[in-house]
Amino acid sequence: MDDRQDEKNKCNSLYNLGRYEEAIECYNKAIEIDSSYASAWYRKGLCFYNLGKEAEWNDDEDKEKEYYDKAIKCYNTAIKIEPKNPEYWISKGKILEGSLYECLEKAAECYDKAIKLEPNSGYYWFLKGRVLFGVAYVKSNFIDYLDINEHKEYEEGIECIHTAIKLGLEKFEYWIDMGDMLVEQERYGEAIECFGKATEFKPDHIYAWLEKGKCLEELERYEEAIECYDNSIELSSDGSCGKEEKENCLRILEKYDGLIGKNSFNKDYEYREDPSSSELERYKDSIDISSCSFCGSTNIITDYERNEIVCGNCGIVISDNLYDK
Repeated sequence: MDDRQDEKNKCNSLYNLGRYEEAIECYNKAIEIDSSYASAWYRKGLCFYNLGKEAEWNDDEDKEKEYYDKAIKCYNTAIKIEPKNPEYWISKGKILEGSLYECLEKAAECYDKAIKLEPNSGYYWFLKGRVLFGVAYVKSNFIDYLDINEHKEYEEGIECIHTAIKLGLEKFEYWIDMGDMLVEQERYGEAIECFGKATEFKPDHIYAWLEKGKCLEELERYEEAIECYDNSIELSSDGSCGKEEKENCLRILEKYDGLIGKNSFNKDYEYREDPSSSELERYKDSIDISSCSFCGSTNIITDYERNEIVCGNCGIVISDNLYDK
């Protein structure tokens, strides 16, 4: 076994034990033996990256930047020696994408390099999609203030994550990020599907249930939203996550039921300004407006301005006599 292999084994053992400073010294010796040893430069960069993460957790920004700068220099050297290794590009991109640098477009370039080298990696496509969405978000909110839909990076990001999923590497994170992107574009119906997929992967994930509920609420599908909020409330340690959102949905439903009760949907239901819960239940039992009688959709929309209730799926007007103007 040659000297370089001996040093590599020793260095990797120290790295795996989390003894990063000792590992760095070890990789330095390996590099002294062979300065063109790309893997040693890369692994040394990983040591600096992990030290930077520790500094970040300890809120030591000066140390964090020092370590990350050194990691990037190591990655650049490894890339110069071995430019066709996609892992080197990915590791560099992750640092550039981080909150300390926020060089999102440069990170996207790194991920693009990796994809060209290994186009069947769903993970690489996912990373590129996520960072492109970040580019579009920053541009729309802090640079040119255009609508997020006007940035090509947004649609490119969506396509990248679609590609990741098509490659058969479905993961919880893919669906969550896709859902977040669609919410920013106000494509709530598609976002609901994504968060729903996420809950299939992790049924106990609070964020997925909460965001799905918010999307349903945006589409005025309040009863379905409440079911999602119930899940997030049950899963949260103090029972507060989704509680406020659920209460808002219940207030809207009470107002909705009260306005309908004021008119002629059901002559047996007497309108109250603040109906009690028992009255609401009695009313719900006496009239079923939870679905469209024509197409069966539960996407029922109350349009107070036009004084009507319509089906959000087929467009049929269920009633044009919502309340007395």
